[in-house]
Amino acid sequence: QDLPKLEAIIADPENVAVPNDPSVKFALATLLAEKLTEGNAKELSKFLPRLPIECRVLCLRMVRQRNASLIRNEHIQKVFKPIVDRL
Repeated sequence: QDLPKLEAIIADPENVAVPNDPSVKFALATLLAEKLTEGNAKELSKFLPRLPIECRVLCLRMVRQRNASLIRNEHIQKVFKPIVDRL
């Protein structure tokens, strides 16, 4: 199964197909962590909750390592705060 294109996710984050294969979901989480910016945070924050929590945690860790200031983005906070609160 193919990864959805970043452009498709940004264009329609609530309806783009989520892959069924767990390994593809993890690959998608790493792609999103690398491509997340202030400019696309609002759209990606609508898609990320559609991934399993373990994929979101991976994404969170990678984003924090790459650019910790992105974690303070209001849209990203809404996605990751429930995860951080569980820790």
